[in-house]
Amino acid sequence: MPVVDTTIVAIGLHRIGEDLGADVATLQWVSTIYLLALAVVIPIAGWVQARLGDRGAWVLASGVFLLASLLCALAPGIGALVAFRAAQGAGAGLMLPLMQTLPMQRTPRAAMARTMAVMSVPISLGPVVGPVLGGLVLSALDWRWLFLINLPLGAVGLVLAVRWLPGGRSGSRAPLDVVGLVLLAPGLVGVLLALSDLAGGVVVGQVGVWLPGVVGLALLGAFVPWTLRRRDPLVDLRLLGIPTLRASTVAMVFLGANLYAATFLLPLALQADRGVSVLEAALLLIRRASARCWLVLRRAGSSRGGGPAPSRSAGLPSSRR
Repeated sequence: MPVVDTTIVAIGLHRIGEDLGADVATLQWVSTIYLLALAVVIPIAGWVQARLGDRGAWVLASGVFLLASLLCALAPGIGALVAFRAAQGAGAGLMLPLMQTLPMQRTPRAAMARTMAVMSVPISLGPVVGPVLGGLVLSALDWRWLFLINLPLGAVGLVLAVRWLPGGRSGSRAPLDVVGLVLLAPGLVGVLLALSDLAGGVVVGQVGVWLPGVVGLALLGAFVPWTLRRRDPLVDLRLLGIPTLRASTVAMVFLGANLYAATFLLPLALQADRGVSVLEAALLLIRRASARCWLVLRRAGSSRGGGPAPSRSAGLPSSRR
């Protein structure tokens, strides 16, 4: 659900804008606030899991996501929809890391590569399934059903979680980096707000544009030395000292920018400028994600057959690898 929801709403933004009377600059927040809330909440997922246990954390995350989905479907205006999308993104920010860490914490070391490949399949299917599912829904139903379809799926997931997920780790007193959260969350919001205003054509010299950006950059600048000094930071930036992790993080930044920017812009352009139907726009988006999805599925299949494929560096000493 959280992966599909990053893309399913994009296909319906044109319909939402027409129904609620919102322009493109306002509509972008329907998608942007979801991803922003998701990014802010992800770092505290480990703390929530330690305090509530595996089952409690998953039930909380699913409950928040489902309640916010219902509120999004009932939103009377664009302002309420943006607010409820933020709550939905917060629930998704807890679900996404738990979806990956819960299986990995119970996987033997020898099977970790196969488990990682399997867990990457739904993440890669999201950009393919989301627009197509949204196009099918909007071809027959109102845009509010883009959020209502989460309810039956989420209800099944909650029942299965209560029945099968172990409690585990409940009552742990893991510390939460409150200062880091206070610096990171408003810092990201301030920078994003300034960039959004600039994209909307607002003059740079206006206080409402540069002030949020300056405050956001200052908060993010203060977050870096704080997290480097703390033993248990909200986000451990010292991990970027590992070359492979640093390289993969940079690659993921460019991948995310390409994926989500195009996913937001292309459906609007195809429907508003080219006049194609919502289903046709969804089908045109499949080709962007199908190649990547096919590579992931092939990797998952090869891993299932006995571990990851050997690399060219397999015969090198461990230090060289």
